[in-house]
Amino acid sequence: MNIKICGNRSSESVDAAVEAGATHVGFIMSPGFKRSVTASEVFAMTDGVPDDVEKVGVFVNADINFVEKSIAEAELTMIQLHGAEDQLYINKFSKPVIKVISKVEEAAKFAGNVTLLIDHAPGKSGAGIDLTQDFGKIQQQFMVAGGLTPENVAERVEFFSQFPNFAGVDVSSGVETNGVKDVRKIKEFIENARK
Repeated sequence: MNIKICGNRSSESVDAAVEAGATHVGFIMSPGFKRSVTASEVFAMTDGVPDDVEKVGVFVNADINFVEKSIAEAELTMIQLHGAEDQLYINKFSKPVIKVISKVEEAAKFAGNVTLLIDHAPGKSGAGIDLTQDFGKIQQQFMVAGGLTPENVAERVEFFSQFPNFAGVDVSSGVETNGVKDVRKIKEFIENARK
């Protein structure tokens, strides 16, 4: 199962995530967000991250050239798209892509080469996703985010494990204290997700 710790802004949180068994570490690379970081900062933070851990840059309606430059400078292994990007936009990249959607119905707009991330609607950080949706309709591999914490992640993983294409969980604010990544919460989250 994939476990992604997103919104990293320090080597300490990246190292804690990797040490605890995260499969993906994520970085907000579009400017203007409270967790935004530059490509050079990501490169420095991920020095020493093992090859089997994905380094994911998160972009929101970004210019293609900016994304490509960020991929090269930060040595990203994946990108995550959190805006209105469509399949044509996605097809321009050679790296694996995670595409954020907020409703199951949106999955039909994307091909099987895309991993979907079901999250709350943009602007609702930390909100939970609607669990009454028919997640069994999703043909692609999918992960879930939104409202996850060390306290509820085991229950969420148990719920989503009934769906064959469920691939993992993603968290950002749920492992923070006062807006800063909390090493203890990162470790607890990963441990509880693995249970």
